[in-house]
This record gives sequence, structure tokens and C-alpha cells, in this order.
Amino acid sequence: MTVGGGVSLYTFKLDSSAARLGVTGGLFGAPDLSVTGSTSVQEGDEPSVGVNLGLQVRASPTVSVGAVYRRGPTFEFTQTDVVPPRAPQVRTGDFRVPDSFGVGLAWRPTDVLLATADYVRVRHGRLRTDFVVFQAFSTGTEEQMQLEDGNEIHLGLEYTLKQVRMTPALRVGYWRDP
Repeated sequence: MTVGGGVSLYTFKLDSSAARLGVTGGLFGAPDLSVTGSTSVQEGDEPSVGVNLGLQVRASPTVSVGAVYRRGPTFEFTQTDVVPPRAPQVRTGDFRVPDSFGVGLAWRPTDVLLATADYVRVRHGRLRTDFVVFQAFSTGTEEQMQLEDGNEIHLGLEYTLKQVRMTPALRVGYWRDP
């Protein structure tokens, strides 16, 4: 059995501004840059730490099984919304990088052929609280904002050319990330 882990230092910089503009000549007219309806500014600049852990077990001489977990870092940001005629609203929230965890299998039927398969669950929903919901403030649709977690499937095949100088490997793979 092999166990591993790591700690990573991440940096985060967010500097975003958005404005709803008026239009001239009706609903589908050209934007009128002199008329601003609502504005939103997001700002953040800080470091954070993320952690990952892994485990690999050799089930037989040709089969290995593994598991991995990655805890995404969290960063604080501030959002200022101005939606006339309401007073400006300043909120502080967290930008949560999605966590992920997965399991995988590696099978080496010969010394030149390796087949792999794994499944990874990505918790995209961590972004909904604060970061995604804050963006719906001006329209009052915070509760309608949804962000589903994802399932990824990875498959791979590697063939090593042992008879060739420097031993290159040919690889092919498939990744499904809905």
C-alpha cells in the first residue's frame, strides 16, 4: 500500500465589474452608455491552502486500485451592488474551489500494456453559496441559481515500445466531463 498527500498554496485575484446599460430605440436597440441601470463589483486578493490525499493498493501483481481526495481552497471576496433606487449593498463571501474525490483501477496484463479507468466526483456546488448566488442579487433570482456537482469518467490505454531506443509510449484516452 502506498499513501501520499500534499499541501498546496494557491493565490486568488478577483477584479470584476459589470453594469447594465440603457438602450436607444426600444428593447433591441443599441446600448446607451450614458444610462447605467445597476452595477456590480467583485474584488478579492488573497492566498489560501488546499490539501490532497491519495492511496494506492496493489490488489495483485497486475492490478492496482487507488483513491484520491482534493480539498479545494477557499478565498474571501467582496461584492458591491448598486441597484437603483435601493441603497448600495456590500457583502463579503467565499469563493470555494470545488472539492473532488475519485477511485481508479490500473491493469497491466503485460509488461508493455497498461489500461486505466477512474471515476471522479467534482463538487461544483461549492461555488453556488456566495459566489454564484451573489450574482443574482440585482434580478432577485438568488434562489433560482443552481449548480450541479459533476461526475467525470476517465479511460486510458498505454503501449510501451520497449524494442525502440529511449522506450517511447503510445497513449490514448477518453475523458467524459458533462
